[in-house]
Amino acid sequence: MGIFDLLRKTLSALRLEDEVYLAYLYGHRIDEHEYLRSRACKWPGLLLRCVLFFRFLQKNYRNNEKSSNNVDCLVYSGTDNQMKSLSQVIKALHKKGMAVAIFHGETVSCDYIDSAINVRPVYFRIKEITVASVLFFIKAPSLYLRLRKRGNKIGVSHYFNIFCESYVYLPYFFRILGETKPIFVIQSNDHNISNRSLRLASQLMGIKTVFMQHGAGTGFQPPLDFDYAFLNGEQAMKAYGYKYITLSSGENKHPKSFNTTIFLSGQKKYLTRGKSAQAYLEKEFCVGIGVSSLNEFSLLKSLLEKLKIKNIKCIVRAHPGQSAVFLSELRDYIENNENVLFSDPKKIQLTEFFSQCNILIAANTSLHLDAGLVGIPSYYYELSDHALQPDYFGFEKAGLLEYFPENIYCMSDSEIKGLAVQSKKRLSAIRYYSESFNTPWEGREGELVAETLYRMKCNSSLENIFIKESHTKCFKGIYRLMNN
Repeated sequence: MGIFDLLRKTLSALRLEDEVYLAYLYGHRIDEHEYLRSRACKWPGLLLRCVLFFRFLQKNYRNNEKSSNNVDCLVYSGTDNQMKSLSQVIKALHKKGMAVAIFHGETVSCDYIDSAINVRPVYFRIKEITVASVLFFIKAPSLYLRLRKRGNKIGVSHYFNIFCESYVYLPYFFRILGETKPIFVIQSNDHNISNRSLRLASQLMGIKTVFMQHGAGTGFQPPLDFDYAFLNGEQAMKAYGYKYITLSSGENKHPKSFNTTIFLSGQKKYLTRGKSAQAYLEKEFCVGIGVSSLNEFSLLKSLLEKLKIKNIKCIVRAHPGQSAVFLSELRDYIENNENVLFSDPKKIQLTEFFSQCNILIAANTSLHLDAGLVGIPSYYYELSDHALQPDYFGFEKAGLLEYFPENIYCMSDSEIKGLAVQSKKRLSAIRYYSESFNTPWEGREGELVAETLYRMKCNSSLENIFIKESHTKCFKGIYRLMNN
């Protein structure tokens, strides 16, 4: 595909969904995300943001990149978390004999992916760099005026380069899709600009798009513009359904809106059930603490100090995107506190972390659901001064978690150990979040997705796996797991 073809296709795509819509969080939802507005920016200002965009192009330029062969499934992952949520499906697709190619961001580790699968980092050729440069000088001025008109000053000063990334991701994915000609394009993120550019390019080329839910649905995510969406459970479907119902006219310009087929297929991370409650009561009590990139160390330190009073052992698990400053402060704290350990997400699997814990304490994170799936009670504790709202996932209302007791230092040892006992309400709540919980497909969700895609490729029936709902207001179709 030549430069002029790539330029023409990219301009057509941007007429359908512009830079502001593709950079959804920064363009449409920034007012609701305090952390995006308040987090420190090392290089603020329009001029520096423009320089960073061209630095991004230069850094990711490789002109000796080899072309790809045709595949059945093209998988894209921009982060380690996305890749981990896709790994079991990739393995199952490969086992089914479907040809898979993986394209990933430069920081993503693929060491655990089968060597027989084609794995390639995302690098831009001179053609995509040229198209991106031309588009920048054609469209960036009007983009700046639109952001200013919307009152999005932070978008201009802090994130203008991110809006411009669609200028290179769109032509890149048009080229890659033309080379690989996949039946399905699979990804587990619906809001990052690279993922949204791939989704748009795929649809314009008539390729089926597949979304695999990566985290818990919050209501702040963009509309589902995919052909097929493998959602964890009822809660996610309602969150996305609410998004459709409340969607303001004109926000979503894409003609495929409201054309998504939903498969309720369970949580897809590789997790194994933990020990029984009695086993947890018998071992040394240990608290797992999950922190995210949005949390403040000062609040984590306050929690650790409360637990220190009772001499409780703690393991802090960081987010893969945790800031260097946060990690430095945490390491300094651990050096002087032998009861606190560190769980590195880049080296230690989530299942191993959970196997060491009696309970989980965390703020707004889908780790609460992961803990529930492996049989560990979890508790909410606010770790951010900029949270949209306490428990914005709605886990407490659904019965999945409780708020961590503020008077932990007044509790007896037996009362503290009692925090590790699962309630019946909590067990019943897990199925609301993960359709496969307590079914034959639990722990085999990757196989379930692969089997579904394989049957769709072969035009085979799904009736012995799913039951299709006859009426739906928000989606093209809804498939639920059979009760077997």
